[in-house]
Amino acid sequence: MNRICRFFILAALLFSSAPLSAAPAELTALQQQYDKALNERVTSVYDAGFLQLNANYFAGVERGIGEAKKAGDLPTALALEAESKRVASKESLPANDEKAVKPLQKLRATYRVELVKLEAQRADNKATLLMPYLARLKQLEIELTKGSRLSEAKDVMDYRAGLASSVPAKIEVATSATAGSSRPVGSPGESFLAVENRKKWKQVKGDWKFQSAGLLGNGESEMEYHAPIPMPFVLHFSINVLEGTRPRVRIGGLTFANEGYDKTFGLYPDGKATLFNYQHKTKYTVALKVDHKTVELFIDDKLISTVPGIKKRPDFIGFSAGDNWSKGEVEYSNIFISH
Repeated sequence: MNRICRFFILAALLFSSAPLSAAPAELTALQQQYDKALNERVTSVYDAGFLQLNANYFAGVERGIGEAKKAGDLPTALALEAESKRVASKESLPANDEKAVKPLQKLRATYRVELVKLEAQRADNKATLLMPYLARLKQLEIELTKGSRLSEAKDVMDYRAGLASSVPAKIEVATSATAGSSRPVGSPGESFLAVENRKKWKQVKGDWKFQSAGLLGNGESEMEYHAPIPMPFVLHFSINVLEGTRPRVRIGGLTFANEGYDKTFGLYPDGKATLFNYQHKTKYTVALKVDHKTVELFIDDKLISTVPGIKKRPDFIGFSAGDNWSKGEVEYSNIFISH
């Protein structure tokens, strides 16, 4: 056999052999399951929401063009037509809206608020999926170690550590631009529930537990998040009342709460006239748009009520799950501030 033949035989044997550090079969199976779930429950959900958001924005711009034409408002019609072309060409929002006409400022501000919510939902969905996956990887690491498969166990450990560092902690959005109006909303803020922000929480009373995607309070309980918050701002959070009728979120002298005997959300002390009926074990998305003149309450994207504003900048925001009259159980999630 000549040297050339021997070379090709050796090469074939070399490249057909299994890699020296192939991933454990158990890890490969888990990775495939996670990738499938990530696509179905996170990526696809976000992509569909993003497409719908842009479609709604385009429709809003088109409606604005029609209204401007009907009113004979040429500057607004021209500005909105230019915006329609920008959206059609898939360009990102401009960084500054100061020179935009008022109707366009309003449309962009609404878009940014909805985009922040969409990004928060994606982070929440990913964290909800990732935390049990990390726990299963830890269990696999233990099983491999007990089976004397130390090299494979280390592969799992390293992979798990890399994933753990990517647990969603901050709300990221596709555009960092803020609304150019005098009441900017929608720019992303740091999550209150990020691990690095745990030290800012003060447990006043009751039983509280940080979970993978939320904060769970039980009984007669209060929790405070201490940090200076520049005015104006929008406080975003999701609330799921599991038991009881006394959840509360306090900002200065204003309280988002359930008062009385019915299951209703409202702003107190001035918001009794306009209340929102809720159900137990149902998650609601809440936004409190706060400035010195007014506070607006939005629940599931709908304006519920408007009350007088807060004169003094709050030093903390308080959360409650219940009081001595109704010792409830409440889960708060997606808590962050936008400006």
